[in-house]
Amino acid sequence: MKKEKNNIKTRVNNKIVMDDEVSKLIKITIIIIIVFSIFYLITKLVTEDNKIDDNNEIEVEIQYKEIILGNLLKQKESEYYVLVMFEDDIYNPLYNSYFEEYENNNSALSKYDVNINNIFNKKYIADESNFDLLNLKFKESTLLKIKNNKIDETHEGREKIIEKLKKITE
Repeated sequence: MKKEKNNIKTRVNNKIVMDDEVSKLIKITIIIIIVFSIFYLITKLVTEDNKIDDNNEIEVEIQYKEIILGNLLKQKESEYYVLVMFEDDIYNPLYNSYFEEYENNNSALSKYDVNINNIFNKKYIADESNFDLLNLKFKESTLLKIKNNKIDETHEGREKIIEKLKKITE
């Protein structure tokens, strides 16, 4: 009889231990589900805020106005201006404002920009300018007029560029 009582106690204890483990497992599962739900909701809210409406698609625009000097004579027009600019030239905004005014003219030629400090153009920087196409070099900002795949005019330096820009905007 004593043995039977111990056996019943053990079964009862085993059942209590099993019930306790099951309840712990259920609690852990519920906590994990709650944590995942919170992360899901946060992610959903953040991605909805950053969504682009299909009706308001952003049109990608490729700029063709900045060229590299290797393509100086390879533009589609037969006559155009090329402004070769050094990054440290404080007159670049002034040149561009003159060109904005010039572009309002119906007979305006196209204008292309060259950033001489661009890695692809650095080989064209020198202490002395040379406008021979085989050995093209620039020492300061320069305005070029290209006509029929040849350099037709050169205006080197701030004063000459501004003088030319004033003439073409009149």
